[in-house]
Amino acid sequence: MSKPEQISRRHHFVPQFYLSAWNSDDEKGLWLYQRDFKDLVKSYRRPTRSVGYARDLYTLRPETNYSVLNYSEDSIEKDFFSILDDDAAKVHQKLIHSGLKDLSVEDRYVWALFLNSLIERGPSRITEIEAADSGDTVRNALIEKWAHSKFADKIDFDAMYKNSVRYVLVSRIKEEAVVEYFSKMRWAVIHLPIEGEHFITSDKPVVINAGQEENPIHCLSVSISPNKLFIAHSDSSEFDEEFLRTLTVIHNIIIMERAEKYVVSSKKMDDGPHTKYSRAIHKFLAISSDKTP
Repeated sequence: MSKPEQISRRHHFVPQFYLSAWNSDDEKGLWLYQRDFKDLVKSYRRPTRSVGYARDLYTLRPETNYSVLNYSEDSIEKDFFSILDDDAAKVHQKLIHSGLKDLSVEDRYVWALFLNSLIERGPSRITEIEAADSGDTVRNALIEKWAHSKFADKIDFDAMYKNSVRYVLVSRIKEEAVVEYFSKMRWAVIHLPIEGEHFITSDKPVVINAGQEENPIHCLSVSISPNKLFIAHSDSSEFDEEFLRTLTVIHNIIIMERAEKYVVSSKKMDDGPHTKYSRAIHKFLAISSDKTP
């Protein structure tokens, strides 16, 4: 007798393949910096599977009493995010080991789609979409449509709304104009050669417009390993070599400033030649509780 199919519950909004680049050489996992219950910044060693996830983040709830009409609970996770992350993991390895030279047109599209997913797929984005409307709106619209139908009594309108939010999330990620725009930006992979310095990441790994306003997006950066930074920017004279060097230097500071709950490092965050990591991490995470979750 075959075992029932296991439902995925642990949904990573920061994928494990991406975080694995920060696994330490001592095989104890990555370094995780976050606030504890006493509002003190603490560091922990954690495996990638224990970081960057929320339980049932993309789970679809049953909308009716008829199981044949309901979608599989983890269809978004399995049929979209898992496939996207598997494809993006291959491009990620190319970017780390050979830069841009081996990327195909398809690779660029996959990576552009993945970048958009990193921007959109977190819990805070879902909260934003949910706050824009409510299940009552869905209920009222359907009741108006099916005012005399007994079928309306069998519908879980709240579940229908929660599900619709997750479909909206996926449609945002797949928005063709945005993904195409990202894929056609000018790309660069910057290697960090300075001894004692290293790139970090967080629960918000993408820096947009050097930490300024998000729309329109003229530039974005994301560390792809502790010593490599990916940058995409529009074809403008302001994005010259000096700008790229500056962004490389300030990327970590912006990551710490914009982190919602935690920061990830490949090693203990002591002060480097240019970046006062220990001071900055306590400064920025100390105010993280005031940020919108």
